[in-house]
Amino acid sequence: MLSGPVTAVGGSAGPPGQAVLKPHRCLQLQKQLSELDEDDLCYEFRRERFTVHRTHLYFLHYEHEPAADGTDVTLVAQLSMDRLQMLEAICKHWEGPISLALYLSDAEAQQFLRYAQGSEVLMGRHNVGYHIVYKEGQFYPVNLLRNVAMKHTSTPYMFLSDIDFLPMYGLYEYLRGEMQGGAVRSLVRTQCLPQGQPQGHVRMQLEAGPQAPSSILSNTPLQDRGRQQTLTEGGMPTGSGSWRRIRAGHAGGCRCTAGKTGMGQPVPSLILTNLIFPEALGWCWLCATITRMRTATCGRASGASFLEHCGRQSQRQKSIVQLDLASTKKAMIVPAFETLRYRLSFPKSKAELLSMLDMGTLFTFRYHVWTKGHAPTNFAKWRTATTPYRVEWEADFEPYVVVRRDCPEYDRRFVGFGWNKVAHIMELDAQEYEFTVLPNAYMIHMPHAPSFDITKFRSNKQYRVCLKTLKEEFQQDMSRRHGFAALKYLTAENNS
Repeated sequence: MLSGPVTAVGGSAGPPGQAVLKPHRCLQLQKQLSELDEDDLCYEFRRERFTVHRTHLYFLHYEHEPAADGTDVTLVAQLSMDRLQMLEAICKHWEGPISLALYLSDAEAQQFLRYAQGSEVLMGRHNVGYHIVYKEGQFYPVNLLRNVAMKHTSTPYMFLSDIDFLPMYGLYEYLRGEMQGGAVRSLVRTQCLPQGQPQGHVRMQLEAGPQAPSSILSNTPLQDRGRQQTLTEGGMPTGSGSWRRIRAGHAGGCRCTAGKTGMGQPVPSLILTNLIFPEALGWCWLCATITRMRTATCGRASGASFLEHCGRQSQRQKSIVQLDLASTKKAMIVPAFETLRYRLSFPKSKAELLSMLDMGTLFTFRYHVWTKGHAPTNFAKWRTATTPYRVEWEADFEPYVVVRRDCPEYDRRFVGFGWNKVAHIMELDAQEYEFTVLPNAYMIHMPHAPSFDITKFRSNKQYRVCLKTLKEEFQQDMSRRHGFAALKYLTAENNS
């Protein structure tokens, strides 16, 4: 349980309303500021990097104990008052911990408090950390805010997102499954039968798994030898050596319905029939753990051939869970899409999302204005991908990624609009992170009015000139820190 005092970013705790810095930090800041040229046309941009902001950590009650299995992940984002309406929607899409940095004035902080206290959704969540960074200066300190939110995560992994995006339903559990280095957790993937192939029966023993995410299965009927029971968010009814029949609802674009024996009689073992899925999505999520397969037939195929098929799928599954973020430098990419509609029927599966792409309801993110930002994700490949695939860094690449908690911070020189994420992805690449695209994950950008900073970028030539200058200085710093390996960034920039 956490509730924090007002502090200064980079400083120590102090009385409310005061920013307290350590003496050596004060001297360092004074020296850095004295070295700036006030006649420089980009002086205000450079000065922003050294601005000290009062910060109230854990503005509201926070309580979260990271999962013992070492796969917990926190969604990280930042926002200002004009994006407050996104909070409830994000909480509905993401049941895991969230770390948010809010850029507010003192008056806005009190407005936010009243807003949160009046929201049943927000008050029902104690695993959301709200960190208030108080306004100071004329620019939106986007990367400072990201760093504050990153620094105050308690989980081993972070999903670096933005407040205007809604993650797909069930992404929290999906990501944890991807990062698991050993046995699959509560969600087991079973390969469904393609359309047009003979339907068959599969009997499996189930053991009760942990809590079932409400976004995947909720109040699903269970039948045990004629006796009705209910699967709630608390998981399956258990019993030593017990067997269950389950009918799974729509999940991940797959429909699984309970079947009967040839004699039409219920049996104690699980029977799944009529397994149907769109060709673009080959996985059906079941909230259970398969421990042993009793018998299996698939149409006219023999049980042995079906088991061989399952074995091949098991190997495919292992290739996913062995991404091994715990001991390797990897950035898992969550493909980004966008809608231009304020009212959207959010896709509940990859198949549904692809259909909406084809109909023009959704687009790949910034397709119309900044294709380069996400082109390396290779959306054409993603459409049919069933396993993660690696992509290479390219100029101006700025995907949304899942990384270890110890990843590099964002560069504070970039404020307002432009190059704040691009520079961070470049730093990850320079530190030899591998970029891996997740085949069944996605996020969707929701429309909103242009921010004040993007308006300044578009209308103010000096703003654009200063951003270009900061980019060049960042690249020079990269060359000094990473040597010969950083030359490719200068080359890529010149060729883009």
